[in-house]
Amino acid sequence: MEATIDNIRLKNYKVVRPFLFVFKSEPQDISKRFMDFVLSETGQKLLVHEGLVSVFPCPRRRMKEKLKGMSKEKILERGFLLIALSSISILALIAFFIFVEGVPLIWKIGLRTFLLGSAGFQAKAPSGFSP
Repeated sequence: MEATIDNIRLKNYKVVRPFLFVFKSEPQDISKRFMDFVLSETGQKLLVHEGLVSVFPCPRRRMKEKLKGMSKEKILERGFLLIALSSISILALIAFFIFVEGVPLIWKIGLRTFLLGSAGFQAKAPSGFSP
């Protein structure tokens, strides 16, 4: 794996050491101003100019980097998951509406008759139709 900024940000390149600032207590005065400068846009630009990786990726590239790091299989997997969840939701809604519309019929003929089918329903053939 090549040590590029993209590979480091996407955590594909594993040999990375973060810079840590350790203070005895909450930074005050000059220490706080230094930390504020290092984390500012100007400080981050200076670090990048010196060949380091910024802690803040460019906002325009965030989504591109995120998608670049995902394999085609992972993108397809998430797409199929979305389609499957949508299908299950639609089927649940259909089942709900069938149940809501069927309750009056079940109430009228009884649950046992409805489930066991001892009573049938004869549909009338449309006029002009002969079997």
